[in-house]
Amino acid sequence: MKKTATLLLILPFFALKAENIFDKMDDKDAVSTGIYKLSDDEKEALAKWLKHSEKEIIKKERQRNVGFDPSTRERDAIYSYVEGEFNGWQGDEVFKLGNGQVWKQMDNGTTFYIPKRTNAEVVIKPKSMGAWYLYVAGYNKGVRVKRIE
Repeated sequence: MKKTATLLLILPFFALKAENIFDKMDDKDAVSTGIYKLSDDEKEALAKWLKHSEKEIIKKERQRNVGFDPSTRERDAIYSYVEGEFNGWQGDEVFKLGNGQVWKQMDNGTTFYIPKRTNAEVVIKPKSMGAWYLYVAGYNKGVRVKRIE
């Protein structure tokens, strides 16, 4: 967690041009990081890699937190599977997904039965007003869910 937070604080500075980033380093930092050994082309390649890595880290962080922050504008669908045996929902279900997330059924009166399967593929889609719906692959019926872990 600390490494991610540190990278999120440091990486935005790499959005600048490569020569500006490394030219602003003092001699002590250039030596301690080994940057002084790199050619201009290598510095540019490193800056591009860091910029790409920043985007990936932010994307993974958003995905890790999806469902917890309703104000998040980027809400991508989540593709995973329900761990173990699954045959639908009967009112107050808790869905433990293969990606480690745990979601709870919010529509207590809603039931839906399917033939029992193991590790059923599901997609959780964002809907209006911050709602999320879980759908089983191959079926059009969904249930409103809330992330609890």
